[in-house]
Amino acid sequence: MIPKCHQKSVDIEELQDLVNENDKRRRIFDEQIYEMETSIIENSFKIKKVANEIKKVKRKKNDLVEDYTIKEEDRIFSGASASFQPRNIFEDDNDT
Repeated sequence: MIPKCHQKSVDIEELQDLVNENDKRRRIFDEQIYEMETSIIENSFKIKKVANEIKKVKRKKNDLVEDYTIKEEDRIFSGASASFQPRNIFEDDNDT
């Protein structure tokens, strides 16, 4: 953390130590993200395999798998979401 103006001045070695500590923490954080991402990908693959097996079983029983019609309220992440309200970043706050 860089000290505020009214605090004692920091020499270059202390700043370098802070940079090194920050780099170390960032590497640890990056490793954790990588591990979680790997877990998510592996679990997604397992879920896909199970879903495909279920489809095979249903087809064997001559059950029709109906297509799901996506509704606007189903979308929560994209701009097509029913609750999504785009914000025009170019207009003044006084214009709204």
